[in-house]
Amino acid sequence: MKVGLVCPCSGDGPGGVQEHIRDLAGALMDLGHEVFVISPAEDDELLPHYVAPAGRAVPVPCNGAGRSPQGRPAGLVLILGCQRAACC
Repeated sequence: MKVGLVCPCSGDGPGGVQEHIRDLAGALMDLGHEVFVISPAEDDELLPHYVAPAGRAVPVPCNGAGRSPQGRPAGLVLILGCQRAACC
């Protein structure tokens, strides 16, 4: 099965969300699934081979926390392109 995951946090840095996405992707690949992840990143070289970089993360303050989701149109285009590839 083809599986697409989207990580809202910068994939080239530390963090619980990033670790969860990487662990989930690894477990799914171990089961034989084809997995790709879309994640913002500043340094593409630090990303695993199955992660497609989606530009820089943009900090968005919310309830006192500084979240950094990908908010650029280029990220949306990449997500839609990967979605089409997974459905074919």
